[in-house]
Order: sequence, then structure tokens, then C-alpha cells
Amino acid sequence: MAKITDSLKVLAEKALGVIMPTPRYDREHPEERIAPAPAPTPVTIEDAEKPVSEPAGGKKKFKLPKIKLPQINIKGGGAGGNKVAALAKKVFISGGRNGLIIRAAVVLVLMLFTTCADRYVATGLTAGVKGDNAANVVPEEFKNVRGAATVSAIISLIETEFDRPFGGYRRDNVLWYGWLAPYDNVQSFQSGVFDVVQRVMFFLKERVSKEGGSSDPFNANLKDAAEWTNAPGFIPVATNLMYNHFAVSNLETYRDDLKAKKASFVGQSEALYFAFQMLYDMLGDAHNELSTDKVTATTADDYYYHALGVAYASQVLMRGLAIDFADEISRKNIDSHVERFNAEMAKAMDRKIPWMVWNNSQINDRSMLETPINEARNKLPSAMASIEK
Repeated sequence: MAKITDSLKVLAEKALGVIMPTPRYDREHPEERIAPAPAPTPVTIEDAEKPVSEPAGGKKKFKLPKIKLPQINIKGGGAGGNKVAALAKKVFISGGRNGLIIRAAVVLVLMLFTTCADRYVATGLTAGVKGDNAANVVPEEFKNVRGAATVSAIISLIETEFDRPFGGYRRDNVLWYGWLAPYDNVQSFQSGVFDVVQRVMFFLKERVSKEGGSSDPFNANLKDAAEWTNAPGFIPVATNLMYNHFAVSNLETYRDDLKAKKASFVGQSEALYFAFQMLYDMLGDAHNELSTDKVTATTADDYYYHALGVAYASQVLMRGLAIDFADEISRKNIDSHVERFNAEMAKAMDRKIPWMVWNNSQINDRSMLETPINEARNKLPSAMASIEK
């Protein structure tokens, strides 16, 4: 009995928050038992907030502290910071249907912004060859230097892609290379551009920089630039350093040496023939990508933008070649072939770049781009035949 009573006493003390006197259980002297103290009246928060009257003894009654919830403050934010924190809490912490709706709305807004930014860049990819813009690729101090126009065109192709808004060269940008990879149209275009850059670097090194013939050593700057532009480009950030710093630096040094007569640029008909052959082969690859039927709804845009990048870089390169080989083009009487080539390529570049590449019997964007590119490509065999005469 005593153990049960003690247990009840402990439970009562915990429930009421008071210490109860220990009763005496004496069968011989029941009159000496101590009755338990009455239970105190519970004090609520409302009672604690009421004004306390001064008792006769001069001591104040016990008053519970007022409970305040902590507020989230952002440093320097003030009231605005609290609003931002509240919004962030709703978006990332709040549960239930409202929290899911808010999170879905935020995701949709981010996707809309990313799509608009990607389309903004895509619609201006070919602006560098429209109108008279391409005439600005040759700096004024190199206007009369033979070979400077072609080299400047290559430098312009590289730097333009690294200076694109919203990411520059996309394969160097971890954001676009990672979870934004579905927005790959600009990446496909840039891949086509650098395919041309890699091919033309070997052309410069092996065909136009060796004035004395095959026994002469390669130009050191062109050799280094060709190695850098053909280095593996699968490491994010690394290709930016390779292309933009080392390759462009070597090309600029070679261009300075051309001006100072320390390097050579062979502008003979044989080199021009190989240049046209190179363009013919690269545009043939673009033609195949645009005319093949082995595409799906998800790969049609990849073929379209890669071929567009090849055509864009080919036209920029042709404009540089037309300046550096002007004497040879005039002597072989192929001015009209070069003009018709540029006119057909201009039609391809002037086409409005679609937001979505359609690939069906009614609308086929690849076919509409393929027509002017193939027409321009077909002008090159007749020009090469005239060179061989």
C-alpha cells in the first residue's frame, strides 16, 4: 500500500508542479496522519498577462514570462528581408497543396526564362555574316597584309563563340553542359563552327605557310594553334583556355609576323584549289545532315544547327579567302563563281532561325536550309575546274 501511495504522490507532483508532504501511515496513531496539501490553482498565460497587485507582505506574485515567437531576419533586409524569408519558407518548406503549386510555378518561371535566353542567343547566331558585318573581321592595320583576312576570320569565329551571351562557349559552361543540356541548339551550332576551325587550321599549316615547298618546316605558331584547336574538348573550362588563349594567341602572333614579313602566306592557285576542296567537303557533310531521313523528332534540331554552324563558318572563311586570293581569283576568271557562292550562302544565313525545327511533310526546316547550302556547294566544282586549267 505504501508503494502505491508513493507512486501516486510522484504522479501528482509532476502533474501539479508542487511538492506534496509525505503522509504518515501509522495504524497505532491515525490522528497523527498529515493530510495532503490542497492542489494549487493552475496559472494560465492569460492570467500571467494581467496586472499583478501588490500583496500585503510587499512581495509580488509569480508572473510567467511573455512568450514571443522568433522572427527570421535577413542581414540588412529589414521588413523586406522578412518578406523574402517568408516567401522562401513557403516555396521550399511549406507542404500541402499550396506548397506544391508554388514550387511548380517557380520551376515553370525558371524554365520560361531559360527558354527565352536560349532562343535569344539562337536567333542571333548568324548575325556575324549578314550585311557588311563580316567586313569588320580584318583590323585596320592588317588591311593590306596578305593572309591577314583569312587569319582574322578564324580568330573572329573563335572569339565570337566564346563571347556569346548567356554562357559563351556552352561546352565550357557547367550550367549549360549539365542540367540545361536539353537546350543544346547553340551547342550544336558551335560544334559545327569549330569543326570548320579545326579543318582550316591544318589547311593553313600545311598548304599556305610553307613558301619553299614540302621540305620547309611548319610555321611554329600555326603548328601550335592547330594542336590547340584539335585538343580534346570534353573537359569543362579546359577548352576555353586552349582555344581562346593559346590558339588565338598563336594566330595573332602569326598575323603580326605576316605584317613584319617574318612569315609567309602562299597565295598561289594550288592553295586556293585545296581551300575550295575543303569547303566543298565540309558543306557536303552539312548537306548530308540536312537531307538524311535517319532523324527523329528529338534529333532534327541537332542536325539543323550543326549544319547551320558549318555553313556560317564556311561563309566567313570564304570572305577571308576572297580577299587574300583576290589576284589569283581574278587571274583564273572565277570571280562570278565566288560571287554566286556568297549569294547562295547569304540566302541560307538570312533565313529566320525557327524556334522549333519541324521535320514533317508539310514543314521541313532542314530541307529549306539544305537548298541554298547545296546550291552554293555546287558552284565550287566549276571554280576548281577553272583553277586546274
